[in-house]
Amino acid sequence: MFTFLSFYSNIIVFKYFLSCCGVLSIIVGSVGAFYQEKIKRLLAFSAITNIGFIFLSISTMTTFGFFAAFLHLFIYILLVTNAFLLLILIERWPGGSINHLVEFISISRLNFIYSLLLILLFFSLAGIPPFIGFFGKAFIVLALIDDYSYGLAAFIILASIVSSVYYVRLVRFLFFVDQDKYPIYFERKRKSEFFIL
Repeated sequence: MFTFLSFYSNIIVFKYFLSCCGVLSIIVGSVGAFYQEKIKRLLAFSAITNIGFIFLSISTMTTFGFFAAFLHLFIYILLVTNAFLLLILIERWPGGSINHLVEFISISRLNFIYSLLLILLFFSLAGIPPFIGFFGKAFIVLALIDDYSYGLAAFIILASIVSSVYYVRLVRFLFFVDQDKYPIYFERKRKSEFFIL
């Protein structure tokens, strides 16, 4: 409401400005996440993408758009907090340090339940139905359709499909990849752990 009242005199310019910022954030976040090999950087680029979704929702300048933005922000904070808590718990295991995406291979062998929880979180962050993350993005799409911004709504759907690829890649590392495919990496990790001890 504060945003709406502050920029009421130049509302059309502000709508275009927020739309451009949102589209650029989604593009930068989605493209940047594809080239990341570290989990924290991947989550950082994911945050850039999700801020873009929130910008596009606020750009409608409607009550429904503001509601969709706050709902998506609440869901995203909830999911990312749980993801970081799980990663911190995994870090406390012996041999459970997770810095690179390749290290997700060993989690399913260490604890199967944590692996399932991580899969649920990644599917929710990707916005795959019927998980909770889907509803945050669905409300943003509905707010854009309600504002007759059909192009931006289609763009969000395409961006969600593209950004879900890097979350599905994490699921692939959890269950469908063997350590034998990355022998050099795990051998180097064992040596570094030996020298730390």
